[in-house]
Amino acid sequence: MTQLIARKKLAIVLYDEQESLQTFGFLKKAKFDIHAFTDGASAYEHFKYDPNEFAAVISDIKLPGMSGFELVREAKKLNPDVKVILLTSFKINQDEFSKVLPSTHVDAFLQKPFAPAELSEILQTLNGKNTK
Repeated sequence: MTQLIARKKLAIVLYDEQESLQTFGFLKKAKFDIHAFTDGASAYEHFKYDPNEFAAVISDIKLPGMSGFELVREAKKLNPDVKVILLTSFKINQDEFSKVLPSTHVDAFLQKPFAPAELSEILQTLNGKNTK
């Protein structure tokens, strides 16, 4: 059994309301337990109460207050195994990102706007990488 299937709990931080509605509908249909926030600080406060219960953090990079980068860095300190998907309006190269922020591991980047099927594919890929 894999971590995402076993735990299916996602912390989601989306600042774009239209995108949020599409994404939430898709994830609810897939039976994920969604914990949604519109700012990084609130997501982090919730995440830190039980960080090992979350399979993944899906977050915009640009957020009011705590950025997506900061959220990911702090979440990984609490649960190094949590999968991370960052959403961005611009294309990011994984290798370049690793050079700029080497201490922050991101499992996937998803360029906005995106279709629910793109997120599904990423979650399936992460699911396959995380077999127990």
